[in-house]
Amino acid sequence: MNISGLIRNLVGDLTASDSKVLELKVGQIVKGVVLQLLSDQEALLNIGGVQVRAKLETPLKQGDVTMLQVQLNRAVVKL
Repeated sequence: MNISGLIRNLVGDLTASDSKVLELKVGQIVKGVVLQLLSDQEALLNIGGVQVRAKLETPLKQGDVTMLQVQLNRAVVKL
């Protein structure tokens, strides 16, 4: 029995093209959804179908949909 073929049939072939890439530019405005609050001012966001861990400057709640501006601060991208 070919186990790898069976698993491939169940879950499909995964390729590098299945992963999404998010390119952010300083000053860009993006729409984000708060998926999970991680700690004080940190959250897991969904931006364009990509999960992003971000430090927030404004208090948000899980499920909030908001517009975010990309900022650069000492080589750390801020949303």
